[in-house]
Amino acid sequence: MDSDKLSHFDAAAFLIDAWQKTTYLIHQGLPLLSIDFDQHDLAGLALEESIDSRVVIEQQDGSYALRHGPFEESSFAQIDAVEAHKTWTLLVQSVDHYIPEVADLKRYFSFLPNWRLDDIMISYAKEGGSVGPHFDYYDVFLIQLQGERLWKIGQLCDEHTSLKAHPDLKLLESFDEQIEYSMSAGDVLYVPPGVAHWGIAQSDDCMTISVGFRAPSYADMAMSVADDMALTVPKHVRYQDDVVHHVNECSASEISSDTIHTIQSELMRLALDAERIASVFGGLMTESHNVDVNGLEQAAMAPQKVSTPILEKHLDTRMAFTRLEDTLLLFANGRRMSLPMSQYEFVDTLCAQNTVDLRELDSNQQEVVGFLINCNVYDLYMDEE
Repeated sequence: MDSDKLSHFDAAAFLIDAWQKTTYLIHQGLPLLSIDFDQHDLAGLALEESIDSRVVIEQQDGSYALRHGPFEESSFAQIDAVEAHKTWTLLVQSVDHYIPEVADLKRYFSFLPNWRLDDIMISYAKEGGSVGPHFDYYDVFLIQLQGERLWKIGQLCDEHTSLKAHPDLKLLESFDEQIEYSMSAGDVLYVPPGVAHWGIAQSDDCMTISVGFRAPSYADMAMSVADDMALTVPKHVRYQDDVVHHVNECSASEISSDTIHTIQSELMRLALDAERIASVFGGLMTESHNVDVNGLEQAAMAPQKVSTPILEKHLDTRMAFTRLEDTLLLFANGRRMSLPMSQYEFVDTLCAQNTVDLRELDSNQQEVVGFLINCNVYDLYMDEE
């Protein structure tokens, strides 16, 4: 098997025929998948306060309950022992931020932009375990790590789809099953946004990996654009009448359509500036859920102060870049840096590679790496002064 490609898979055909259209089973897409990580390791992560974990409990009456971590070592045995609990599923978010072998799975999806990839969640359940019928607003690839799981695929859903009245879980009121997929270790299933799905463990060692793809809503983007405008548009830029004589053609109390059009045009001009849109979108797509970019001084750190010449990226680092005419915008963990187009190849390399050798950098490249150090992109060891 090609070390960077899914088996039995034609990426070009998939993108044309299935991507964001329909479910797609890649039978034995990862037949040699071997990760030294099991349910005990997953439970160990769920004990950590900084890690997002939860247990979904399906009770004997068919209802579901949710418990959030961090858990204690005795929690899972206690949940198992209570007769009222039919079965349960443990889910741990962002496992790729802590387990390099899990993070390495992202390379199999290089036929899609890496800035679209979000985090990797792993779930564990005994036979019958499920989180109930639901749908997501993002694309997801479901990889069977071990055991077996039955996936029931249902109807296409949207914001008007009826959900059960549950304080914590967004479960479907009704599920219209249309197809089933029986998955074993190495199988990969793609589910597009809005498609109802319901996974049920068929063995006591069922572990499923969910590779999600980030898709910010236009509402979120609009709010970010508005926030950026509030910070960057000078206060002296104010409304001015475009055509004064129109004021005399309507009531003194009426706001004319010309006035509204004037405001609309100016707000669109300010909001839809290409650099603003790029900055907002790049920031949203690279914002890290775990990296704190506020813990360091805003002034870029000098790479010469780092005690090791080889820097290695944090597993939870997010980077991307875009071109705007003669300028590059580099994004790292939600922050940005403007660079000349001459830095294109260097920036592309930084985004693609997990390490950087400080001994090979010129002064301009050191400045870029200093920015990335300041964004907590790399593990950092500082020389003591």
